[in-house]
Amino acid sequence: MVVSPIPSLRVGLKTILTSIPYIKIIAEAASLDISGALPLAVDVVLVAGLEIPTQSWLTEILQEYPDQAFLFLVNSPSLPLSNYSFNRRPLGWLSLDAPPIEIAAALRALQSGLLVIDPLFIGHSNGSDLASSSYNPDDSASSTDDPQSNPFEPLTPRETDVLELLAQGLPNKEIARRLIISEHTVKYHVSSIYSKFNVNNRTEAVRQGIRSGLIVI
Repeated sequence: MVVSPIPSLRVGLKTILTSIPYIKIIAEAASLDISGALPLAVDVVLVAGLEIPTQSWLTEILQEYPDQAFLFLVNSPSLPLSNYSFNRRPLGWLSLDAPPIEIAAALRALQSGLLVIDPLFIGHSNGSDLASSSYNPDDSASSTDDPQSNPFEPLTPRETDVLELLAQGLPNKEIARRLIISEHTVKYHVSSIYSKFNVNNRTEAVRQGIRSGLIVI
Protein backbone atom coordinates (compact mmCIF):
# COMPACT_ATOMS: atom_id res chain seq x y z
CA MET A 1 0.00 0.00 0.00
CA VAL A 2 1.33 3.44 -0.98
CA VAL A 3 0.57 6.38 1.33
CA SER A 4 1.50 9.96 0.44
CA PRO A 5 -0.22 13.35 0.58
CA ILE A 6 1.45 14.26 -2.72
CA PRO A 7 -0.55 12.86 -5.68
CA SER A 8 2.38 12.99 -8.11
CA LEU A 9 4.57 11.09 -5.65
CA ARG A 10 1.93 8.38 -5.23
CA VAL A 11 1.59 8.05 -9.00
CA GLY A 12 5.37 7.93 -9.45
CA LEU A 13 5.88 5.27 -6.80
CA LYS A 14 3.02 3.17 -8.16
CA THR A 15 4.39 3.40 -11.69
CA ILE A 16 7.89 2.39 -10.61
CA LEU A 17 6.90 -0.41 -8.26
CA THR A 18 4.24 -2.01 -10.44
CA SER A 19 6.91 -2.54 -13.09
CA ILE A 20 8.68 -4.94 -10.69
CA PRO A 21 7.21 -8.47 -11.07
CA TYR A 22 7.19 -9.46 -7.41
CA ILE A 23 5.55 -6.24 -6.15
CA LYS A 24 1.81 -5.57 -6.33
CA ILE A 25 0.22 -2.29 -5.26
CA ILE A 26 -3.24 -3.10 -3.90
CA ALA A 27 -4.19 0.19 -2.25
CA GLU A 28 -3.25 3.85 -1.89
CA ALA A 29 -4.13 6.72 0.41
CA ALA A 30 -3.30 10.39 0.96
CA SER A 31 -2.79 9.89 4.69
CA LEU A 32 -2.43 7.18 7.29
CA ASP A 33 -4.98 8.00 9.93
CA ILE A 34 -5.66 5.91 12.98
CA SER A 35 -9.10 5.03 11.74
CA GLY A 36 -9.35 1.33 11.03
CA ALA A 37 -7.80 -1.76 9.52
CA LEU A 38 -5.76 -1.78 6.34
CA PRO A 39 -6.65 -4.15 3.49
CA LEU A 40 -5.94 -7.69 4.69
CA ALA A 41 -3.57 -8.47 1.81
CA VAL A 42 -1.18 -5.61 2.61
CA ASP A 43 2.25 -6.91 3.64
CA VAL A 44 4.12 -3.59 3.67
CA VAL A 45 2.85 -0.01 3.89
CA LEU A 46 5.06 2.47 2.03
CA VAL A 47 4.72 5.95 3.55
CA ALA A 48 6.33 8.78 1.58
CA GLY A 49 6.45 12.55 1.73
CA LEU A 50 4.94 12.99 5.19
CA GLU A 51 6.38 15.03 8.03
CA ILE A 52 9.06 13.15 9.97
CA PRO A 53 7.01 10.90 12.32
CA THR A 54 7.07 11.65 16.01
CA GLN A 55 7.60 8.78 18.42
CA SER A 56 4.06 9.13 19.77
CA TRP A 57 2.51 9.03 16.28
CA LEU A 58 4.63 6.06 15.29
CA THR A 59 3.67 4.20 18.47
CA GLU A 60 -0.03 4.79 17.81
CA ILE A 61 0.28 3.63 14.21
CA LEU A 62 2.12 0.44 15.19
CA GLN A 63 -0.47 -0.33 17.84
CA GLU A 64 -3.34 0.30 15.43
CA TYR A 65 -1.82 -1.86 12.67
CA PRO A 66 0.04 -4.64 14.49
CA ASP A 67 0.35 -7.01 11.51
CA GLN A 68 1.88 -4.69 8.91
CA ALA A 69 5.45 -3.72 8.19
CA PHE A 70 6.13 -0.07 7.37
CA LEU A 71 8.66 1.59 5.05
CA PHE A 72 9.08 5.33 5.56
CA LEU A 73 10.63 7.48 2.83
CA VAL A 74 11.74 10.69 4.51
CA ASN A 75 13.67 13.70 3.25
CA SER A 76 16.02 14.14 6.18
CA PRO A 77 19.47 12.54 6.55
CA SER A 78 19.55 13.97 10.08
CA LEU A 79 16.67 11.76 11.19
CA PRO A 80 17.45 10.87 14.85
CA LEU A 81 16.61 7.18 14.65
CA SER A 82 18.01 6.55 18.11
CA ASN A 83 15.00 8.50 19.42
CA TYR A 84 12.62 5.87 18.07
CA SER A 85 11.58 2.63 19.70
CA PHE A 86 11.18 -0.07 17.04
CA ASN A 87 9.25 -2.50 19.23
CA ARG A 88 10.77 -5.50 17.46
CA ARG A 89 8.79 -4.69 14.33
CA PRO A 90 9.90 -4.84 10.68
CA LEU A 91 10.34 -1.13 9.95
CA GLY A 92 12.26 0.62 7.21
CA TRP A 93 13.71 4.10 6.85
CA LEU A 94 15.02 5.28 3.48
CA SER A 95 15.78 8.64 1.94
CA LEU A 96 13.04 10.07 -0.25
CA ASP A 97 15.69 10.09 -2.99
CA ALA A 98 16.35 6.34 -2.74
CA PRO A 99 16.50 4.69 -6.20
CA PRO A 100 13.77 2.19 -7.16
CA ILE A 101 16.09 -0.80 -6.75
CA GLU A 102 16.73 0.14 -3.09
CA ILE A 103 13.03 0.64 -2.39
CA ALA A 104 12.21 -2.72 -3.96
CA ALA A 105 14.95 -4.47 -1.97
CA ALA A 106 13.73 -2.81 1.23
CA LEU A 107 10.17 -4.03 0.62
CA ARG A 108 11.42 -7.61 0.24
CA ALA A 109 13.53 -7.32 3.39
CA LEU A 110 10.60 -5.97 5.40
CA GLN A 111 8.37 -8.78 4.18
CA SER A 112 11.01 -11.13 5.58
CA GLY A 113 10.80 -9.44 8.98
CA LEU A 114 14.00 -7.41 8.82
CA LEU A 115 14.87 -3.86 9.92
CA VAL A 116 15.95 -1.59 7.03
CA ILE A 117 18.01 1.56 7.63
CA ASP A 118 19.37 3.89 4.95
CA PRO A 119 23.15 4.30 5.49
CA LEU A 120 22.56 8.09 5.41
CA PHE A 121 20.79 7.77 8.74
CA ILE A 122 23.25 5.50 10.51
CA GLY A 123 25.68 8.28 11.40
CA HIS A 124 22.93 10.11 13.26
CA SER A 125 21.88 7.13 15.34
CA ASN A 126 23.22 5.09 18.18
CA GLY A 127 24.29 1.81 16.58
CA SER A 128 23.70 -0.18 19.74
CA ASP A 129 20.15 1.15 19.95
CA LEU A 130 19.43 0.00 16.42
CA ALA A 131 21.01 -3.39 16.96
CA SER A 132 18.96 -4.00 20.08
CA SER A 133 15.81 -3.04 18.17
CA SER A 134 16.21 -5.65 15.43
CA TYR A 135 13.06 -7.59 14.73
CA ASN A 136 13.03 -11.36 15.13
CA PRO A 137 9.83 -12.94 13.81
CA ASP A 138 10.33 -15.92 16.10
CA ASP A 139 11.14 -14.81 19.64
CA SER A 140 11.51 -18.45 20.63
CA ALA A 141 14.36 -19.07 18.18
CA SER A 142 17.41 -20.61 19.77
CA SER A 143 20.73 -18.83 20.08
CA THR A 144 22.12 -21.03 17.32
CA ASP A 145 20.41 -18.64 14.87
CA ASP A 146 23.09 -16.11 15.76
CA PRO A 147 25.76 -16.28 13.06
CA GLN A 148 28.42 -15.73 15.71
CA SER A 149 27.42 -18.97 17.44
CA ASN A 150 26.69 -20.83 14.23
CA PRO A 151 29.59 -20.10 11.81
CA PHE A 152 29.25 -21.17 8.19
CA GLU A 153 31.67 -21.88 5.40
CA PRO A 154 32.70 -18.58 3.72
CA LEU A 155 31.14 -17.75 0.36
CA THR A 156 33.32 -17.34 -2.70
CA PRO A 157 33.39 -13.90 -4.37
CA ARG A 158 31.13 -15.20 -7.14
CA GLU A 159 28.66 -16.66 -4.62
CA THR A 160 28.57 -13.28 -2.90
CA ASP A 161 27.79 -11.65 -6.25
CA VAL A 162 24.93 -14.10 -6.76
CA LEU A 163 23.64 -13.51 -3.22
CA GLU A 164 23.57 -9.74 -3.78
CA LEU A 165 21.46 -10.22 -6.90
CA LEU A 166 19.20 -12.66 -5.08
CA ALA A 167 18.59 -9.89 -2.55
CA GLN A 168 17.34 -7.72 -5.42
CA GLY A 169 14.75 -10.36 -6.25
CA LEU A 170 16.23 -11.21 -9.64
CA PRO A 171 15.45 -14.58 -11.26
CA ASN A 172 18.25 -16.97 -12.23
CA LYS A 173 18.03 -15.98 -15.89
CA GLU A 174 18.61 -12.30 -15.13
CA ILE A 175 21.41 -13.09 -12.67
CA ALA A 176 23.10 -15.15 -15.38
CA ARG A 177 22.78 -12.26 -17.83
CA ARG A 178 24.25 -9.71 -15.43
CA LEU A 179 27.16 -11.89 -14.36
CA ILE A 180 27.72 -13.21 -17.90
CA ILE A 181 27.50 -16.84 -16.82
CA SER A 182 25.13 -19.67 -17.69
CA GLU A 183 21.84 -20.17 -15.88
CA HIS A 184 23.07 -23.65 -14.91
CA THR A 185 26.08 -22.04 -13.19
CA VAL A 186 23.77 -19.68 -11.31
CA LYS A 187 21.75 -22.65 -10.05
CA TYR A 188 24.99 -24.29 -8.91
CA HIS A 189 26.01 -21.16 -6.95
CA VAL A 190 22.55 -20.80 -5.41
CA SER A 191 22.63 -24.43 -4.29
CA SER A 192 26.08 -23.90 -2.78
CA ILE A 193 24.87 -20.82 -0.91
CA TYR A 194 21.93 -22.78 0.51
CA SER A 195 24.28 -25.53 1.63
CA LYS A 196 26.78 -23.18 3.29
CA PHE A 197 24.06 -21.20 5.06
CA ASN A 198 22.05 -24.34 5.90
CA VAL A 199 18.87 -22.78 4.46
CA ASN A 200 16.19 -23.97 2.05
CA ASN A 201 15.10 -20.91 0.06
CA ARG A 202 16.10 -17.50 -1.22
CA THR A 203 14.44 -15.52 1.55
CA GLU A 204 16.35 -17.42 4.22
CA ALA A 205 19.60 -17.08 2.26
CA VAL A 206 19.18 -13.32 1.91
CA ARG A 207 18.27 -12.99 5.58
CA GLN A 208 21.40 -14.91 6.59
CA GLY A 209 23.51 -12.81 4.24
CA ILE A 210 22.22 -9.60 5.82
CA ARG A 211 22.70 -10.88 9.35
CA SER A 212 26.24 -11.93 8.50
CA GLY A 213 27.10 -8.56 6.98
CA LEU A 214 27.80 -10.02 3.54
CA ILE A 215 25.13 -7.88 1.88
CA VAL A 216 23.48 -4.60 2.83
CA ILE A 217 19.89 -3.63 2.07
